[in-house]
Amino acid sequence: MAFTSLIFILCVLKTSYIAAASTNVGREYIIVFMEHIVNSSQLTVYITTRHQTAVEVQLSAPLAPSSQYPLNITVTNSVVSRVTLNKDLALKFTGRFDNGVLISSDGDITVQCFSSSISAKYPYSIGGYLALPTNVLGTEYMIATFRERNSCLFAVVGIADDTLVVISFKLPPMKQVMFEDKTYRNGDTVNITINRYEAVHMSSLGSLTGTFIRATAKVAVFVGADYTSANGLSMDHMVEQLPPLDSWGMDYMLIPFPDRSSFDLVVVVAQFERTTVVYDNAKYVIDGAGENITLKLMSDTPTRLWSDKRIEVMQVSTSFNTYAVYTDPAMLLIPPVEQWVSTYLFASPNIERRAKPVVLALAADSNCTRLFKLMAGATQVSLTWTKIAGTKSSVSYTTLAREGPYTVDSLNDPSTCSAFGGYLYGPGFHSAWAMPIGQSVKSLPDKRDEVVSSSAELGESSSLQIMSSSPQIEASTRFESPSLESSSDESSSPVIRPSSTYLSLTTTYEESSVNAEISEHSICSSNDALEVSLTTSTSMEKSSSLQPSTTSISSTRPPLCTCSCKVTRTVTDVSSKIVEMQKNLTVEKKNLSSTRRKQQSAVDPRSSSLTIGLFGIAFVSLTLMLVTVPDIIQGISYLLSAFHAEHSFERSKK
Repeated sequence: MAFTSLIFILCVLKTSYIAAASTNVGREYIIVFMEHIVNSSQLTVYITTRHQTAVEVQLSAPLAPSSQYPLNITVTNSVVSRVTLNKDLALKFTGRFDNGVLISSDGDITVQCFSSSISAKYPYSIGGYLALPTNVLGTEYMIATFRERNSCLFAVVGIADDTLVVISFKLPPMKQVMFEDKTYRNGDTVNITINRYEAVHMSSLGSLTGTFIRATAKVAVFVGADYTSANGLSMDHMVEQLPPLDSWGMDYMLIPFPDRSSFDLVVVVAQFERTTVVYDNAKYVIDGAGENITLKLMSDTPTRLWSDKRIEVMQVSTSFNTYAVYTDPAMLLIPPVEQWVSTYLFASPNIERRAKPVVLALAADSNCTRLFKLMAGATQVSLTWTKIAGTKSSVSYTTLAREGPYTVDSLNDPSTCSAFGGYLYGPGFHSAWAMPIGQSVKSLPDKRDEVVSSSAELGESSSLQIMSSSPQIEASTRFESPSLESSSDESSSPVIRPSSTYLSLTTTYEESSVNAEISEHSICSSNDALEVSLTTSTSMEKSSSLQPSTTSISSTRPPLCTCSCKVTRTVTDVSSKIVEMQKNLTVEKKNLSSTRRKQQSAVDPRSSSLTIGLFGIAFVSLTLMLVTVPDIIQGISYLLSAFHAEHSFERSKK
């Protein structure tokens, strides 16, 4: 009995601590819904609480009362409260709007927001995000989002009146943003003053990732895409609320989206110049602040990602290319390991009529998994953990059968291993959404002083010594980076495949050269315009394919070949190796999916498509019958007449 009482006290104390700390749990939220399907989006808010007593919550649009009258609801810890807002609150195109929504309560709550299509033309589309309370917001943000088709979006919402917002755009070549009758391109800056609840909505046909936002007071920033694909055919809405820049981390656990046969895309955005990223036994260097690289996360391989400076990491489920998997793309801003907490509260909403059950994905230290408890109300739900080979971490996938509310807690001593992380993934028929189950939003150091060299070391990364950076660099310098001649758009950003080697040698060897001195672990080339450096993995002799260890792109800098181990190779050896690599990377055109698609039609199992197809077949068949049947009848009649005439003639002769 005494032990049970002690556990209960610990639960209460930990819950109170988490609520008071800088997390997604709060009492005041100011949110917006970005452009989705114009005038055809249902806006829904899910609210949960842990309080033993009822919590009073008010939702309103203070600057747009005609669009949304104030709503007062009572939230308890036994049910999930669902509120549908006026669809006119959704932002449209680029401009200023008074559509900020205030959610306030007299107790701690969590807020999850969704925008789902009610359009007959685009019936299956949804996006959602985990809302952050106003007390954890910041004044500096860097846009990190994904866009492959249609519009890339972000919105800035005022928390205080007379807030000056300075936006420094980072755009691909030939792309622009139109705002208040002015055109802004890459490197341009706009100063905007907004009030509390006022939103500025920016839209571009190019990627806005890397755009820097600085404000004189706290603001809320939302990012996404209205309707985009992700390395495939199908498209969906993507949206997330962006955490402040100083809460970005350096240690991330990547958990593949469940029940998918394809891979996920991982987009890494660097806050600082010369950021080293370690992923899947490979190192990558992002040269410019605000620049990004795109990696692959295989569907069956949870992986740790680490950096030496603060980064933001997005995980995007790819579009389906066949009708074996119907889920559309979804975007998840992954909370870093440094922002994990020991208790979470969330809902598991069933948004779409054809939606599949929501899946909860968790990651934690393998030594602590037995201490975690998932509760659906008063009912405990079992967790099954799988250890990640070569690391000290484990992952768990759990299908959530009801809307909730759900809690996941660790009763362990916070000084050891109580923190863990996770996300919700909601697959459906031609739709999908994802969001974190929660996170801390505390300020983190700029960089650390140790470089991790392998995934095995990543399993122990929590023991690395982390240090704060040298004095802060002025923001105007921190986020300005040389523009590359190549596009910064996600559609053209490099996709780094650890199982392949990408090498471009531009150095010209003269025929008179006897040999060339090349590093065993680093092959570098450079010219005045662009340098690409690549370092192969030290374990490449054990693998059937070469694995890159460092990939960096910069506009002008000296070659970076730091490996001290060098061997002498002849030009013939180098040339033969290049030829062999080119041969291994060559794909026959007839095997490309684009070639195969030209020769076969895509399957469409919808009943409407089947009906249209049957109607078309019937129409064409009826038309042909009307033309051919009379001729066939006449032909048969002629043949019968001729046959009878011949027989009559023979009988008359007899």
